[in-house]
Amino acid sequence: MKILVTGGAGFIGSHVVDSLLSEGHDVVVVDDLSSGRKDNCPVTVSLYEGDIRNEMFMRTVFEEENPEIIFHFAAQLSVRNSVEDPLFDADVNIMSFIYLLNLARDFKVSKIIFASSAGTVYGDKDLLPVDESAETLPECPYGISKLTMEKYAYFYQIAYGLNYTALRFSNVYGPRQNPHGEAGVIGIFTQRMLAEEDCFINGDGLTTRDFIYISDVVNACMISMKTDIVGEYNISRGEQTNILTIGRYLKEYIGYSKKIKHRQAQPGEQRFGEYSSQLFQQRTGWSPEISIELGLQKTVKSFKNRE
Repeated sequence: MKILVTGGAGFIGSHVVDSLLSEGHDVVVVDDLSSGRKDNCPVTVSLYEGDIRNEMFMRTVFEEENPEIIFHFAAQLSVRNSVEDPLFDADVNIMSFIYLLNLARDFKVSKIIFASSAGTVYGDKDLLPVDESAETLPECPYGISKLTMEKYAYFYQIAYGLNYTALRFSNVYGPRQNPHGEAGVIGIFTQRMLAEEDCFINGDGLTTRDFIYISDVVNACMISMKTDIVGEYNISRGEQTNILTIGRYLKEYIGYSKKIKHRQAQPGEQRFGEYSSQLFQQRTGWSPEISIELGLQKTVKSFKNRE
């Protein structure tokens, strides 16, 4: 089967590409390499380097490749940047997605599977874990754009029969995570500890996140492609881990000699995060398999090998 993966040279996308290739699919990648790496793409993959906002470029890709399935991971990923420049965030995340949906409709794509965000589409909630029945009240432009993408996908499904699955990932981590910018604390800490550089925790470190290892996310993506499920689903472990604990584990696994420092908490930062993936589990049989301890060990090993 011919499958297009946007952002396929990036963190999550490249792992999905590897899984698709292992099953014998013909894979096409579109990536502007702004955060992805060309060496994440195997030589057997057709890589189109370009901007997903370029309608002419994207139409050329569809005309040459005519994909049957789309995985969409290309995005503006930074919550902070979305706050500073909402227009850019909307242009990259919303407008390019509408272009992609139009092409999927025109070229008779059977399904599109794309990355949404459990951590931002719901907003802060007092009752945890958060499931799909919770009200969506995003508190940043990034979350607004992800929710808007879901609404457009729903419209194209009812209007044109384009099936979709929106996967609301919690905090994904693992090999190939970009340790720069807003990559996530695990990627940042791992790189800095390996280099014996200073590490900083914002605030008291009791902030929690629902961390999920990349292989569990890839399995959810593959199941979404193979089943007829449509709609929005949380993909998470359903567990809270605070940042102090992450720092302690990584310090032990790496042998980091310095003390992790604290600095002022970031204004507006979400305090607690935990999301239920029971709906997806019930409908597909998927379940997360990698514990936070094992996932961190695998991540440290991969970063060491990359260095």
